[in-house]
Amino acid sequence: MKRISKFMSTTVSVVCLSMLFTGAAHSGPRKVEKPLKQVMKSRQIIHRAKLPDLIVQNIKLIKDCKIKVTIKNVGTAGVPDSGYDMQKGASIQMYKGSQPWGGIRLGAVDTAKKLKQPGGTASYIWFPGAANLDLGAGMHSIKLIVDNNNAVIESKETNNTLTRRLGCKPSQPDLIVQDIKLIKDCKIKVTIKNIGTAGVPDSGYNMQNGASIQMYKGSKPWGGIRLGAVDTAKKLKQPGATVSYIWFPGAANLDLGAGTHSIKLVVDNNNAVIESNETNNTLTKRLGCKPEQPKKPDLIVSNIKLTSNCMISYTIKNIGTAGVPASAYNNTNKQFLQFYDGTKFMGGISLKASDPYNHLQSPGGSEFGTANPGNYTPEGPHSIKIVVDTINIVDETNENNNNRILNQTCTP
Repeated sequence: MKRISKFMSTTVSVVCLSMLFTGAAHSGPRKVEKPLKQVMKSRQIIHRAKLPDLIVQNIKLIKDCKIKVTIKNVGTAGVPDSGYDMQKGASIQMYKGSQPWGGIRLGAVDTAKKLKQPGGTASYIWFPGAANLDLGAGMHSIKLIVDNNNAVIESKETNNTLTRRLGCKPSQPDLIVQDIKLIKDCKIKVTIKNIGTAGVPDSGYNMQNGASIQMYKGSKPWGGIRLGAVDTAKKLKQPGATVSYIWFPGAANLDLGAGTHSIKLVVDNNNAVIESNETNNTLTKRLGCKPEQPKKPDLIVSNIKLTSNCMISYTIKNIGTAGVPASAYNNTNKQFLQFYDGTKFMGGISLKASDPYNHLQSPGGSEFGTANPGNYTPEGPHSIKIVVDTINIVDETNENNNNRILNQTCTP
């Protein structure tokens, strides 16, 4: 009986189970309501689990066309430590167009582990020292993918990519000829300016193959020189700086000469310096050279008048740029100053007698004197003429201004 009971018990259990599942299929939802609620509740728990969510917040260009990227955790949990593992943690991959453009682990980007905080951000300059990743001039399509190896379980796995078009205009020097002008003795002074956004590199100052500067007088080459010899202080290594140079002041073969000349200067005519603008290296100017006259005295009779007793009063002045040489005073027997009344010659006196105190030896110096020649008739009308240096014992800048006439009637 015990055996039968055990068998019957087992049989009854199987039958009951069969009835239970059969009944579930045909008797409506009431018998499965509780199991469905339990399943939905477990799904909600999984759905609400807190997870990180990494996005590429920004890709932008900074100085020297370097790329700065910003990663943000927009999830509800922080990146786990495993995400920072330097061997198999989250990786970040960049593309320039379709070409891979460097990759790196998250641990090397977010060294402070800022992304362990929900809402945290981490920025990174993309391999600033890697010459092979210099962006280069022009427009580029840059794509960045964070956690491209799915090392971090995220709440959303489809928002890890950002693509931007970035225009790169690298910081470069830009050399222009700012000015060409004449200075004393018709020497040419040139001024070079760096109007670019970067300084001239050291290679530009190389004395063998650095930047060269060439001048032309008309179509004829008029001397050339290296930038390193012009800008010895390397001022043009600073954007906005200028440097000036007097063009070969000691070269007699480059004296400009009298007249008007077309002068052209070209800086970096050998293209030794990469510039932001390669078309503005030339300046042409027309310069008029009037060579400075040698310094000489220039003697005039600055004043003649008749005194109350009809004596002749006069002033001699040196309006030149140099003094009368001392040697001229040795001609004591020559009539340096001569007097006339109309056509009548009334005599003359030497330079020493005319200028006893050597006042005329200084530019701007003058000497006053009076005369009453022996054959002079004081009373009556006069046409008094005084001539200085008629015998040309003094070399002057102007030899045609040595006389003065006074027409006056005198009544003593």
